[in-house]
Amino acid sequence: TEAAAKATEAARRAVLKGDPEAPEAKEAAEAATKATKAAEAADLEAATAPATTAAATLAAAVAALSPIRREIWARLAKGQSGREIAREMNRNEATTSEHIKAIRAALAAAMEATAPDRA
Repeated sequence: TEAAAKATEAARRAVLKGDPEAPEAKEAAEAATKATKAAEAADLEAATAPATTAAATLAAAVAALSPIRREIWARLAKGQSGREIAREMNRNEATTSEHIKAIRAALAAAMEATAPDRA
């Protein structure tokens, strides 16, 4: 539907901008948390269900991230900077930055796959 396409596009823009405070990104982060909990509970069917909304698409993409990248994404969604994340997780700042770039690329790719055709 048109509303779903608009929501998907808005979430895609929020991810591409790297704006974890955008409502769409927050919704996606909440959905991702639920998907992660489902995966941890071995409820893989719920965690990998077909994505029908932008939030579900992002949740599936986040659930597919490695545990360290899911942790970094969760901290980004809470508003922490890369430097703060590196310090708190006792990691190298450059490595953390590379994780953040990879997270954004993975989420952007997932959102691009759901974007409506622009013919």
